[in-house]
Amino acid sequence: MRRAVAQSAEPRRHWPASGLAARDPMTQPYHAYSSANTESRFGKIHIGSEDAVLRMNPSKMRTIARLLTGHPRNLLMLNRMNLRTVSALLVVVATFVAFATLPQVAPATDEKPKAQRKAVLIDDLTPGQRDLVNRFYHLFTSKTQGVMRSKWFGVLTWQHPFDLWITQEIMTEVRPDLVVEAGTFRGGSAIIWAMMLEHINPGGSVITIDINDRREERAKQMPISKRKVTFLLGSSTDPEIVAKVKARARGKKVMLILDSLHTRDHVLDELRAYWKLVPVGGYIIVQDSVIGGHPIAPGRGPGPWEAVEDFMKENNHFIIDKERERFLLTNNPNGFLKRVR
Repeated sequence: MRRAVAQSAEPRRHWPASGLAARDPMTQPYHAYSSANTESRFGKIHIGSEDAVLRMNPSKMRTIARLLTGHPRNLLMLNRMNLRTVSALLVVVATFVAFATLPQVAPATDEKPKAQRKAVLIDDLTPGQRDLVNRFYHLFTSKTQGVMRSKWFGVLTWQHPFDLWITQEIMTEVRPDLVVEAGTFRGGSAIIWAMMLEHINPGGSVITIDINDRREERAKQMPISKRKVTFLLGSSTDPEIVAKVKARARGKKVMLILDSLHTRDHVLDELRAYWKLVPVGGYIIVQDSVIGGHPIAPGRGPGPWEAVEDFMKENNHFIIDKERERFLLTNNPNGFLKRVR
């Protein structure tokens, strides 16, 4: 015989009563995204506001339990999870639900192969879907997980994996002879570009520039680094450094990756100093244009995003290639600049 268990009026809670936004340091800076609403075929979903999880009625809790654990009886398991874990899972579940209603692209036909169908870009999303993307981005890029801990062959890199994939596609299409990187940090990204070039253009090389030599010893000693990477110590906008880069770039197909000081003035000076090195069809990648509230770190600005805005107003040789943002999550929104004239 089953033993009867008395049900208390107040459901058992293992989460702090103050809610997500007040206690979770991962979302603390992003009050602009303290709530998310989206309409879908399953009805309206609201996540992320203070105590949103705690205010769910039993029916909603059973639905979430079924989605997360496979059976509503596993509600007890869900109840024992900490608030951060449940909040992250709710964002993921809501994202899948919301994206079930993404704008439909044209079906593939003989005249329009599947590979040529239009990608769904951030501008195609509803406000609710875009808000969900931004919230998931915050989870994905927090310093306690994801990008800030990423390494390439053991060397700290700080590169978004989706952006690395897109950069690889650009390099494969453009086949640069020289990649000029402003901002070396620990040396991991320069090694990535060199490894890509090894397969795309074996004769290609990398110049990386920084005001300090903070490269890890492992990065310096890797054979590909010794063969293909040249480190220049100094500011990327220093006239002497600019002259050295231009001398090495003479007669070569150049690709620029700007990832040094993330202020509007500095990035704009870099764009003005180096853009003529890039041939028609080539690219400048302005990294970390997410800061300054696009959508993260609203207190850090104006930055790369605003530098790109100013550059595009004064220079009609480039377009912003939004197709390069088709994975929706990127550190470089509006940062993939393609020279067209």
